[in-house]
Amino acid sequence: MMLVAAALGISIYLSTHSSFGTTLLGCGPDSGCDKVLGSVWSHLGPIPVSWLAVLLETLWLVALALGNPGAREATVADTAASFCASAALASAVWFTILQAAVLHAVCPYCMAGHFCASLAALLQWRCSGFAGLKRTSAYGVAAAMGLVAAQLTLPTKTSVVESLGGEGQAETNPPTIKPTVSLYGGAFQLDPEALPRMGSPTAPRHVISLFDYTCHICRDLHHLLEGQLLKYPGEFQIVNLVMPLCADCNPLMRETSPAHVNACHFARLGLAVFRASPEKSAEFDTYLFEGAKPPPLEQAKAKAAQMVGGPALAKALDDPWIARRIEENIRLYKSNYFRIRRGEMPQLMIGDAISVGAIREEKQFGQFLEQQWGLVARTNQPSDSPVRSAH
Repeated sequence: MMLVAAALGISIYLSTHSSFGTTLLGCGPDSGCDKVLGSVWSHLGPIPVSWLAVLLETLWLVALALGNPGAREATVADTAASFCASAALASAVWFTILQAAVLHAVCPYCMAGHFCASLAALLQWRCSGFAGLKRTSAYGVAAAMGLVAAQLTLPTKTSVVESLGGEGQAETNPPTIKPTVSLYGGAFQLDPEALPRMGSPTAPRHVISLFDYTCHICRDLHHLLEGQLLKYPGEFQIVNLVMPLCADCNPLMRETSPAHVNACHFARLGLAVFRASPEKSAEFDTYLFEGAKPPPLEQAKAKAAQMVGGPALAKALDDPWIARRIEENIRLYKSNYFRIRRGEMPQLMIGDAISVGAIREEKQFGQFLEQQWGLVARTNQPSDSPVRSAH
């Protein structure tokens, strides 16, 4: 019973985090627990799977308390305990496989809960003298397989939208004066004209995009955003803030995932091209975002030098503004994390809300714009219409 109680306690802890955004000790942005608990596999539709674990383990604990394994025949409680044990063990196997083979990340809390539940299940079967409970155990495994099937088939929202509670963006100057986007009550002041951006430079609204060139979900979103600018011509522009997920320049990252090696170099390179020749920035971003991953770093450097000139690129790379800009982008990401307790990338700040994680459907992005700004998509512009602005 102690092992089941321990597993239940861990599940309640994780459920509180999933539902209310509480802090998990030892888990920061882009950590293993952040990646696992922020993935699509952490939910069954809108429901965090940790709440399903709470339900199962509560039933299991009650069944163990009421059961009588020394009796000649299994009671209802014994049958329920056998069902819960097999369901818990099968579920532990499934979520361990997901972490190892799919997410390539480990949540220590999740694994601790799985270990306690699995060990409790094995000990329960060893101590139980009821051979007739084999069928009940099969039902428990079947229930776990039903969860697997549901996760594979039910649509799960891959991004989460959270309100910033009045701390979202606002224009600090009237339209006749150079606009400055204010975030978190003035803690961040962004001058869109001095930053890489997409869309009409005269658009009255700003979408703040935190991204990383090496983040494959960010790459998908970049292409989606390009299409959305055509559907809402002149309504908004996108301010691009590169936020590298690499420990080389980002102190929030405890280690660098293989997927994000050189993220700092790509961030500096993209900003250097913008600094050297703002009108070339959009073209260079298009180059970096082609394909499933960025080109080799040396190839990207050669392309940048070709576009803006070697001496101009070298001068821009030495510009202290680049390091300050990356630091400020990291600071904004950190503020978002401590505000909503989620570190998934990419992140979009629209109006008074923030979206974290993947937005894979145009409809989802359109709903976000409608909720925040009341915008409705208009007739598409021709496919050759300009959608990006470098300055």
